[in-house]
Amino acid sequence: MHVDISYRILISKKYSKIGGRAAHMTKDERIANFKYNVLQDAQEHENITLTCKVFQITRTIYYDWSKQFIKFGHLGLQDKKKAKPMMPNQIKPDKEQIILNYI
Repeated sequence: MHVDISYRILISKKYSKIGGRAAHMTKDERIANFKYNVLQDAQEHENITLTCKVFQITRTIYYDWSKQFIKFGHLGLQDKKKAKPMMPNQIKPDKEQIILNYI
């Protein structure tokens, strides 16, 4: 399906207003705002496929974002923070120091 260029222009003009505030927003807020704008556009035009083509995302990603928004609201659209990996086989620091002192 070919996306009409006028539709892309309309979308870019509509969401370009958001860019003016972007300087005061964190990266996480900008990402969440983008995801929210995609959801808003799909709801307004009632055409998820076209919205996904315009914003260049897959429908799977769209539905993932939609589920997160329904569950957690706007906070659900923010990227999750990576947890520090657990190292269950790591020895305790005091024993490590004893070994290093021995060497």
